[in-house]
Amino acid sequence: MTDGDISSGSISNIIDAIKMRETHKILVKGQDYDTIYSVMSKGFYYNNVGPRVWAQTYDHASVDFTDLSNKTILRVIKQISNRKIVTVFSELNSAAETRIETSTDIEWATGTAAENLPILEIDDDGNVTSGSVSDCRGRLENGSDLRIAFPEFSLKSELIYFENSQINVHLLPTALRTYLTLNVPSVWFDIITDSGGNSNILRWKRISHRRFGSGSRNVYIATSWFMESGWHVAFSHDSTGSQISGSKFYLEASVRNGKPIKVKMNDMISRLHDVRVSSGEVTGVMVDIFNRTLWAVGHAQIIRSRVSTAGTVNSCTFTWESDMDLGWSSRQESIIWYVGSRPWTKIVSLNPFDGIIWGDFNDLYLAAMSWKSLRVVIKHLDSSYQSVDINNVHLMNSTLIILDTTVQGAVQTDELMCQQWAGFLYTDGMYETVKWTTGRTILEERTVIQYTSIDIFSEI
Repeated sequence: MTDGDISSGSISNIIDAIKMRETHKILVKGQDYDTIYSVMSKGFYYNNVGPRVWAQTYDHASVDFTDLSNKTILRVIKQISNRKIVTVFSELNSAAETRIETSTDIEWATGTAAENLPILEIDDDGNVTSGSVSDCRGRLENGSDLRIAFPEFSLKSELIYFENSQINVHLLPTALRTYLTLNVPSVWFDIITDSGGNSNILRWKRISHRRFGSGSRNVYIATSWFMESGWHVAFSHDSTGSQISGSKFYLEASVRNGKPIKVKMNDMISRLHDVRVSSGEVTGVMVDIFNRTLWAVGHAQIIRSRVSTAGTVNSCTFTWESDMDLGWSSRQESIIWYVGSRPWTKIVSLNPFDGIIWGDFNDLYLAAMSWKSLRVVIKHLDSSYQSVDINNVHLMNSTLIILDTTVQGAVQTDELMCQQWAGFLYTDGMYETVKWTTGRTILEERTVIQYTSIDIFSEI
């Protein structure tokens, strides 16, 4: 799609792709360089002109790639429709929000499709009209991914929890279509929908993180649940870290080879981010969740946990846009670890002195331009490994690409606090990060990280 014109495919095909396909990427032509953005949420709507599609990028940090001495760091979200891009940004040390509207060439791409038919359909009265809740739960417990299609938008779930006979799905936060009006505040929606047809919609302001309006409301919305297999159990252990099944060595090797990881703990299943292998243990950060009990009385408290194959679960609680940590806990849990079954392949290796030492720049460029998902595995100087998804790819010129992790959550066990960070890997070998509190206080400005090697993996 370019300048809002649909270049191929019928309207119905595009809408079906938005509902069903797992991944979605957008190439935005910039004045200085082009960027491929991974899409966090997407949807469609109709106006007097006709059908329109929209998408929202992941929250990401923005720095001046051409001037390393420029310490300005912005938090950015791009909200894209057929006709325009609205960039919403704020400086880390400021509560002010700025919006800029632009028009440019845009190319849309869909990735691997989920199954063609939904495994579960629920009408707007909460009745299951197709499929079985128990079958759906069984597949989720075997590691299947889930995307839920609402009447006009589609959201992916990275966290699911079971409560009695219900499946509760915590969908990725989104601004929905509020970006289409420039003079309204950025209002985000966190949607928790369940297999009984009830959707609890939490509404909050992005900058202040205060509840918007009444804060939350419960509604019945018709939903279609699409699944995609592609995970298997790699390792499980009891609360002391003692093996129950599988192999920890296989799990460690999977992380080093760029495979995605998710876990099941108690009645909760979550994708892991910022996965690490260190001192014989694998750790990773679960998806942030709201404390729903406190939200009901007006407190937007968030819980973030880092799990370990030692059975240790370190959790911190905080309020977005606040530097005050509300609590810290550590406990032992039994955990099941899943590894993604889709094939991934190493395409490039780098070191900080020579840049690319294995593979070819063109291999990376072709993978990016083929809309492939990318992941980097960093071997640090202490021989630990860190696996991070790449959500944005900045195509600077014919010899330089910058891979952007977007904003990641961290649980700092040594400092007993939650933090945010973002990383930028340059194909000339430089790797820099920025770090800040869960509020807006900068902890580390642009910092060049020394490392041993970095492997870049692409899905096949």
